[in-house]
Amino acid sequence: MKNSITIRLKKKDGILKYRLGAEEDLYNAFISNLPEGSYIEMFISADEDNGSLSQLAKLHANIKEISNSTGQSVDDIKLEIKRRTGLLFVNKDSFYEKSFGDCSKTELSKAIQETIQLGETLGISLY
Repeated sequence: MKNSITIRLKKKDGILKYRLGAEEDLYNAFISNLPEGSYIEMFISADEDNGSLSQLAKLHANIKEISNSTGQSVDDIKLEIKRRTGLLFVNKDSFYEKSFGDCSKTELSKAIQETIQLGETLGISLY
C-alpha cells in the first residue's frame, strides 16, 4: 500500500517547527505505522513568500471561467494549470500536486499567466 502525507513546517529560532499539533501527530502516526525496512521517498521545497489572496481569487476566477466555457471540470483545469507551471510532480505510481494556497507570489503569477494563455488559445479573454 502506498502511504503519503503532506506537512508544512516553518523555520523559527533556527528550528523547523510544525505549524499545527495535528501535523506533528499525523507525522508520528505515519512513521509508527511503517513496516520495518520501509523506504521513504521525500520531496522537499522551500517558499520564502506567500501569494496574496487577490492572486488566488484571480486564479480561481480564471479557472472557473475556462471550466464554464469548455465544459471541463474545475479540477481538470486546475490539474492542467499545475502541470503546465511545474506544480504537479509525477512519480511512477503516484503524483503530488502543490496547493495553490501554498504557492509563492511568483508561482501564482505564473499560474495566472498560464490561465490567460490557455484562455487565449481557447478564444476566452481573461484580462
